[in-house]
Order: sequence, then C-alpha cells, then structure tokens
Amino acid sequence: SLNALGNTGQRMSVDPESRFGLNLSSELSDDLVFASQVVARGTDGGQYALLADWIFVTYKPTDRFGLRVGRQIRPVFLYSEQVDVGFTYLWVRVPHELYSLFPVKSFNGLSALFKFELGEFRLRGEIYGGGGETTIKQPTFTFIGASNDIKGVELSLENDSFKIHAAYEANNPRGTLNIPTLISGTTYGTMIIDSNLGTFELFSTGFSYDAGKSILIAEFGSERGSGTLVKKSTGAYVSAGYHLNIWIPYVVYAWQNVDGLAYAFPDPTVSTTLRNEQSSGLVGVSHQLNPNTKIKVEYMRTLQIFADSSRNINADTATASLDMVF
Repeated sequence: SLNALGNTGQRMSVDPESRFGLNLSSELSDDLVFASQVVARGTDGGQYALLADWIFVTYKPTDRFGLRVGRQIRPVFLYSEQVDVGFTYLWVRVPHELYSLFPVKSFNGLSALFKFELGEFRLRGEIYGGGGETTIKQPTFTFIGASNDIKGVELSLENDSFKIHAAYEANNPRGTLNIPTLISGTTYGTMIIDSNLGTFELFSTGFSYDAGKSILIAEFGSERGSGTLVKKSTGAYVSAGYHLNIWIPYVVYAWQNVDGLAYAFPDPTVSTTLRNEQSSGLVGVSHQLNPNTKIKVEYMRTLQIFADSSRNINADTATASLDMVF
C-alpha cells in the first residue's frame, strides 16, 4: 500500500475512497442560516464511517460581514471545503502530497467572515478560532488527538475565472500516536507516543485559473512543528488541463519533503526508515455526462524516498470515479 492511498492495494476495490454525502441548509431568518454536511466515507473493510464535517449557524447582519459558530471546515487550502465533493474540482482526488500536511478537516469554534467587491474582483476573508478532536489513520500510524488552541486567518481574491488564496494557522495539539512496529512483515507490537506535540504552524498559498480553453492550478504549503513528531514539512503541486468540449485531459505533478517521526515506515525506531520525500505524477481525463455527473479516469505513479535508498518505493495507481451532485 501507499502513504498517499493508505487502503489501496493490488486488487480492485470501490471501498477505500467511495463517499456519500448529504448537505442540508435552512434560512432560519433574514440574517440567520443553518448549514450541515454529513459524509459517509468508505474503508478497506467495506464499512462506511459516518461523520459530520460541519454543522453551524451563520449570522449575517450585512452582505459584507458575518459570524459563524459551530463545527466548521478549517480553510487552510484552496479546496479544503470541497475535498469530499469531487465534482467541484478537476481530479479524482486532491493532491495528497500537499493536503496530507494538514489532514484535520474540522474544528469547533467561532469565525468572523467578510467580503468586499473590488471592481470585477471579490475579496473574501475569514478569521477563526476554536478546538476539537480528531483521528487520523495512515498506513504508518494512527493519531488520536485534540487541540483547544486553534487560530487562523484565510484570504482570497477572485473573479469568475481566477482565484488566489492564502492562509495561516497555528495550534497546539496533544495526542496519542500509535505506530505499528513492522519488521520483515511481522508485527512486533506498537510504539505509543502520548505527549504535547508542541506548536504547529501552517502557511499555504495557491491559485486557480480557468478561462477559455486552459486550466492552471498550483498550491504550496509549509508546516513547522516545535516537537519531534513533525519538524518541518513542505508540499506543493502544479496542474494543467485543457477544455475539449465535454472532455478535459489534465496532468498533475506533486511533491512533498518531510522531517519527523510521523513519516517513519516500517519501523520508527530505526532512523533509516524515515521517509524524506514523496512525489507523484499523473495523467487523467474528466468527462461531464450531464450538469450533475462527471466521470474521471487517472493513472498515477508515486515515488517515496527514504533515508535508506534500498527502502525506496515505486507504486502505480489506476483510479476511475463517478461524481454526482443533486
């Protein structure tokens, strides 16, 4: 299996990345709106985990300003709010090399929203804070953690064909890291780290352009931690596509550089198993069947580079998806 696709193996399966979602919203009054999204995500065992990604109330006294309270999405990347809605972006999945830097999607708290019209552009922003709990499962570890000191800011400038985005977040997580210790394919037990993980800081920026025939998208993110679990990680991708009527062929190149115990595989107690880099290149095509349905097909090759080059991994992944919205 692959870090980018932790429950993808050699056999064909629809379980690992299938998702079903329900989005509900209601205007409670002229300036008060309720919204929620519940998603069932597939697992390797054929089970589906049901989670509420967001459930909040927004108070908008004017068109320019608003306050939101409840469970919300952390807006750290260009597609953070759309990760589970494949219909809304170009690829089968968002590039893992960037989005795995900050896999925690939601928080419980308060955010202040603003929006201004600047000629043909719209300036949007969000200042947010709060806390919450999360569970992250990867092939190399399971992390169960909590943070009560999340604070961040997000800005975007956009028009009908162009968007530029930037975000910053800091938090102080605490949690339990459970790492299976695998040696020669045999499980010898687990290494558990239970501690304050230090301060995490994330900066990200990106843009998307889709006008006429050409599509260009790029993002960059950098995460720094004051502990040993994650010291410094960077990720980025560039993507291009071209409109051919209802077909869009596209390419993506993504890369990630990491430093920390969270990226040790298969044995975190051995320094040579630290993963230093990961990169992926893919080609794909998207076909829009109707206004509510898209079919996508991708082929991806991924390389993982370890401190010990004899542990390097090459993996090929073929994926087809059917994305529908109603």
